[in-house]
Amino acid sequence: MHQIKSPINKLLRLIEHGLPLTVLAILLIFTVAKFWAHPYQGFRMDSNGMIGEIYVTQDPHQPALLVGDKLIQVDATTWATFQNDSWMPYFPEIRPGNQVSLVVDRLVNGVHQKITIPWKVPGPNENEIRDLLLTKAGWVLSFGRLGRLPFWSYARKINSGD
Repeated sequence: MHQIKSPINKLLRLIEHGLPLTVLAILLIFTVAKFWAHPYQGFRMDSNGMIGEIYVTQDPHQPALLVGDKLIQVDATTWATFQNDSWMPYFPEIRPGNQVSLVVDRLVNGVHQKITIPWKVPGPNENEIRDLLLTKAGWVLSFGRLGRLPFWSYARKINSGD
């Protein structure tokens, strides 16, 4: 049986094929940009400055950064200054191999202590890249699920003539 190709069917076919590819391209560009711009400082912190994960081994002869520490200063940049200026990077001019001074607030036996930690910026490392892949790029991997959305099924049904 010969299917009549109407402008609506052509438009639905264009949307069905073009929109997912466009969204995928945008997601991939965003993901590559995220990996390129990520500072790879060797640890992950939340929006309050709490250290959530440390990706590198530390010098045992220096004070160590611990999960649960609250970052309050990096070199001359305080957390309050960073919070008040949304355009300011918290790690300005960070480069692999640079030595920065981290000041953290640590709760020790119920008492808050300020501890200064000399931190060597590791640059891209296996653990941090793995974490980025699992937390930031995981949504790109789930892109194939768009084929199961009702709209796409409806568009296929119209195109098939059912």
